[in-house]
Amino acid sequence: MAKRVFFTFDYRDLIEGRVEAVRQQLASSGHGSLGFFEPSAWAHARGAGDAALMRMIDTGLARTAVTCALVGSETYRDAGVRYALMRSYRRGNALIVVHVNHVKDRKGGIKSTGPNPLAYLGVSYSENGESANLWEMDEEEWKPYTLVDGKATYQTGGIMAQYWGKSFTLSQWYPEHNWVADDGPQSFERWVG
Repeated sequence: MAKRVFFTFDYRDLIEGRVEAVRQQLASSGHGSLGFFEPSAWAHARGAGDAALMRMIDTGLARTAVTCALVGSETYRDAGVRYALMRSYRRGNALIVVHVNHVKDRKGGIKSTGPNPLAYLGVSYSENGESANLWEMDEEEWKPYTLVDGKATYQTGGIMAQYWGKSFTLSQWYPEHNWVADDGPQSFERWVG
C-alpha cells in the first residue's frame, strides 16, 4: 500500500501554477489521492491567521507517513512550510524536498533553484540524549523554534549515543530532488518509498 503524503509549499508557487502542475502530473501517473488541499482552502486558512493555518496543517498531517516540501525560490522563508516540516519531524514523518522551480509556471517561465528549507531548520540533543531542542535560522541567527507544542525543548525517549551533545540541520538527514531533472512523475513513488 502506498504511503500517505502531506504536501507543503509556498503559496506563491501555488498561485504561479507550479504546485498545480505537479499535482496534475502525479494524478496522471496514478497518485491522485495524495494529500493536496485545494487552493481555496489554503487561501481561506492563510486569511484566517496563523492559528487557522497551523490547524489545517495538523489536520492534513493526520495518518500521513511522509511530508513532501515542494520548494520554490522563497519556500525556505515561509512560516507555514517551516511549521509543517517541524511538526512532521516531531511526529516522525519522513521528509523529502522536491524543487519545483524548473516546472513551468502559468506563463511558461522557470526560475533558478531556491534554497533547501531543511537547511534552515535544526535539532540539537542534550549530552545524554534524553532531550532535544528545535531550532530555526532567522535572519542569519539560530533561534529556538517554539511553534510545535509551544516550546522548543522535548523529551526524546532516548536516542543513539552517536547523536548525544550534537546539533544537526534537517537537510543533513533527508533527501533533496528536482521535479524536472530527476523525473518526478516517474520517480516520486520511489522517493516516498
